[in-house]
Amino acid sequence: MISRCEHSINVEEDYRKYLELFQRTQKLIASNDEFAHIYTQIDAATHTLEQKYEAFRKKVADEKILKEIHKRSPTQTTTIRQSEEAIRDIERLRQQLSNAEEYGEQIQTSIESFGSRIKQYVDELNHLQNRIGAIANEKELSRFKRDYDKLYLVFKDSSHYSAYQAIQASIEIIESEIDELRDLEVLKQQSGTIALCERSLQRLATERIKMADRFQAKISEIENFLNERISSYRQELDDLSQRTKTVTGLRVVQNLQAELSRKADLYQGSETDTQNYNQLSLLLSRLQALYRLIESAKCQTLQDFDAQLNDLQQWHSEEGNLPEWLEERYSTALRETERNRHALIEKDRKDAREWLKKIDLELQEVLTDSDTDYQGKGASELRAKLNKEKVKYTNGLTEDMEGELAEINRQCTEICDRDLENQILSRFRQLPQSQRVSLYEKLQQYLADSTEEL
Repeated sequence: MISRCEHSINVEEDYRKYLELFQRTQKLIASNDEFAHIYTQIDAATHTLEQKYEAFRKKVADEKILKEIHKRSPTQTTTIRQSEEAIRDIERLRQQLSNAEEYGEQIQTSIESFGSRIKQYVDELNHLQNRIGAIANEKELSRFKRDYDKLYLVFKDSSHYSAYQAIQASIEIIESEIDELRDLEVLKQQSGTIALCERSLQRLATERIKMADRFQAKISEIENFLNERISSYRQELDDLSQRTKTVTGLRVVQNLQAELSRKADLYQGSETDTQNYNQLSLLLSRLQALYRLIESAKCQTLQDFDAQLNDLQQWHSEEGNLPEWLEERYSTALRETERNRHALIEKDRKDAREWLKKIDLELQEVLTDSDTDYQGKGASELRAKLNKEKVKYTNGLTEDMEGELAEINRQCTEICDRDLENQILSRFRQLPQSQRVSLYEKLQQYLADSTEEL
């Protein structure tokens, strides 16, 4: 019976059974000294039984604690706080174990499994942290925030919650930068003039310093867009300037001036570009004035050509140096006017010369006519015709022609004078004698005093 107690106790009933047996046996032999040694053996056996029972009881308690520990599984936790609480519970239960060393490896494995779970979440957070530096637009930020928000409950109320919250500060900074970038993107829509583009570029230069490296490419894109707009506006002005050098005709110049005027706002507010615009506008105005002079001129006489030349020279004398192409345009107009004037002079001279020839031929007819009466009449008519028609040929008459005309006029006058004398004598002879005497006396008196009327 005593030898059975040397085995481990596996159930509590064994302990109760042996203890009751030992106690009953000791009562039976307690009064008999003959069994004193047995009583002592039973006493020792009872002590051993108590030790074994205590070991059994502790083992049962440890197994219960282990069972409680094993109820906690990382797969059942969805937050760091749950994993941390599980680790704390395991540590607390381990402190309750009677033989912690025997189960140390199992317990450490459980703790490490929860630690791995926590590390998995922390790694996800670190991965998010590493993604922050690559966020460059609103779409990427929105996707990042969705992933970040998914981890809120995972980290809430955990020892890593402060690290989670630290990312929120970075998000707010990025949101602010993206908002600013969105405002800067609007500058592309406010690029209707060079001045607006230049102000936008100044703002970009200021904001570039504040923006993270990941946004520099976007800043450069907006800068390039604005610079391209400025270049296109200036190219438009340069194209107009080049066209100005080749256009001809008042209507075309007026259309070009109107086209330039429609673009005026593009260049206002930018000092250099406004100056270039004004210079081109002035050149077009002067070119328009030049063509107005050219096309409005109806030169038919030398006086018309002289007035046109005077107007051209007046235009040229206005303040401001002319570019070479406009100077050439002026010179061409001047040469053309002078050429046409010279052509008119040549035509007038030719016409005058032909007219003079006709007059001379008519004079020869008068001179060769044998009828003195007809000769005087012809000379008188020729002289009247000469004086009347000479006005039309004045511009074409040279000094030599004027001399010839004077000579023709002299000869006609001489013939007319002779004819008049003949007529007077003829009429005088036709008068009665008494009238001839009376007339003669009056003529003598007239010759004596030429101021007295007859």
